[in-house]
Amino acid sequence: EKWDYKFYGINEFESLRMDPQHKFILDSTYMALENAGITRKEIKGSNTGVYIGVMNGDYSSSFAQSVLDFDNYTVTGTNDSIISSRVNYVFDLHGPSMTIDTACSSSLIAIHTAHQAILSGECEMCIAGGVNCLLKPDTFIQLTKAGMVSPTGQCQAFSENADGYARGEGCGIVILKSYEKALEDNNPIWATISTASNHDGHTVSPITTPSMQQQIELLNIVFKRFDVDPQSIDYIEAHGTGTKAGDPVEVKALGTFFQTDKNSTPKIIGSVKTNIGHLESAAGVAGLIKVLLMQKHQQIVPSLHFERPSQDVPLDEFKFKVPMKPSPWPDTTRDVLRSSVNSFSFGGSNCHAIVTTPKTKNLLTQTDHMNKKVVCISAVDIESLLNMKRALCENAKDLQLADLSYTSIYRRDHYPCRLAVAGQNTIEVLKILEGTDVDKHLMVKYQPAKGKKYIFVFAGLGTNWQGMCQEMLKRFKVFRSTIEDISKHLERYANWNLFENLQNGFDLEDANIAPIMTFACEVALFFLVESFGVNPDAIIGQSIGEVAAAFASGTVTLEQAVYIIYHRTRVQVQGTGGKMFVATNIEIDKVEEVLERYESQANVSVYSSPMSCAISCD
Repeated sequence: EKWDYKFYGINEFESLRMDPQHKFILDSTYMALENAGITRKEIKGSNTGVYIGVMNGDYSSSFAQSVLDFDNYTVTGTNDSIISSRVNYVFDLHGPSMTIDTACSSSLIAIHTAHQAILSGECEMCIAGGVNCLLKPDTFIQLTKAGMVSPTGQCQAFSENADGYARGEGCGIVILKSYEKALEDNNPIWATISTASNHDGHTVSPITTPSMQQQIELLNIVFKRFDVDPQSIDYIEAHGTGTKAGDPVEVKALGTFFQTDKNSTPKIIGSVKTNIGHLESAAGVAGLIKVLLMQKHQQIVPSLHFERPSQDVPLDEFKFKVPMKPSPWPDTTRDVLRSSVNSFSFGGSNCHAIVTTPKTKNLLTQTDHMNKKVVCISAVDIESLLNMKRALCENAKDLQLADLSYTSIYRRDHYPCRLAVAGQNTIEVLKILEGTDVDKHLMVKYQPAKGKKYIFVFAGLGTNWQGMCQEMLKRFKVFRSTIEDISKHLERYANWNLFENLQNGFDLEDANIAPIMTFACEVALFFLVESFGVNPDAIIGQSIGEVAAAFASGTVTLEQAVYIIYHRTRVQVQGTGGKMFVATNIEIDKVEEVLERYESQANVSVYSSPMSCAISCD
């Protein structure tokens, strides 16, 4: 009942019939896109693929008790295939959409399938992961009778006390792009990933028995295919369920592959299932996210419920160590951190991922403490805006203000209810934000007009002031470089330097300089605004602004525009005598009728509008 269905364009009646797994996937997808700095507008209509691992349908089976509970939303709200399709629908994604069920390896195989789509060129970006929600006791009973779940309610992976796995709930989503595309789009890159998958076939019996042969074969495939040295692996995130059938086979398979001789390096091995339970169809992505977080922070987290290994799990023989307390990442001479992630299913579908992160962290090299920066938050309604404000104040204290400002402006979707504050550092901004009473604050609900168009207007004389654009020259490279280009073109005609005059200040009353300064600043501002991603649908100009508008519209080149503005200014200065009047609130046709009596003595020199003009006369 607390789920924000309006945020996704879903009505209340449909929301009530939706499997919670649909909702978890939508929320996690949005959070993953935010983490990647990708807006809904940016991916709308793209060939982004969606691959989601799901295996349990507790919610749909609850409707079998009474047909009176069915309505027109039940079929889509309870169907597993709609889980992935709903992501495509809500975010308007046109790439492939697959809901994948290979039981406990579902989410990592979904990520592997997305990985293949990226490599093949089928998609430029993929959303992949898995979800698991436990709502009924039926499956618990079945797994208990099969001897798979733990009577003690704990995953005690590799331990002498291991007695089965504990079921868990959760959802995880990751965003995949090619490395080159992620760099091009300036996305934060957590790691690179290489994956492979295979099946046990009939190498073992019954079907639920794990195959050591096929687990070793899978490792051979992925490490050879992507030319990775097995000895470069620092940490292994095992499937590690804590079952008597699974753990011994997995450890022997891993040991046989990694520890090929006495010189093989020791490996740290763990399982996230000991921390959060076995998320079944979301288990693989949970293990992957755990590895991503550990490599980001260069810390190894402990696997719980382990003191001594089971006699059937030969950890010492294969130089495997289970971490029992937090510790720094192993110190090596390699310039990367690298881990392996295993994920298997009781039906024999196996998947493995190699995860690599550069060891050196990207550090902020320069911070501007002199200028204020704006931080924006927005939401679909006031209540959500309050929640956004509260979350930002609680979680953003350690962030750099430049990062916070950039992300909030350029890497977030902007919704109708908006609030913006400015300050010189993060603490100041959050203090102002925390002290802002949203209920009393004048809140303008932004309503974007349909078919909204942008018009750039370039003005004429009277727009100069002392010290104008000096801050722009210091802060914006595109503005500065444009002024430098105009200055170089102007050197052919003028005996003064435009850049130096603008930087050091100039005489506003100097008719030889002021009009050219106005033109130069208008052109530089045009390039600056375009660099922010704002492009005009129409361009108009008046007086000096007509020359800038001619350039901005592509009618003349920059070199030609400088030539025009220089000679226009020169001719205007040489002209002496005469008067100019502004006529307003009168039709121009009537003005021209009057001026016919004074032929060659007066004329309309500027047509500002149908009811406004300038008159030049003797």
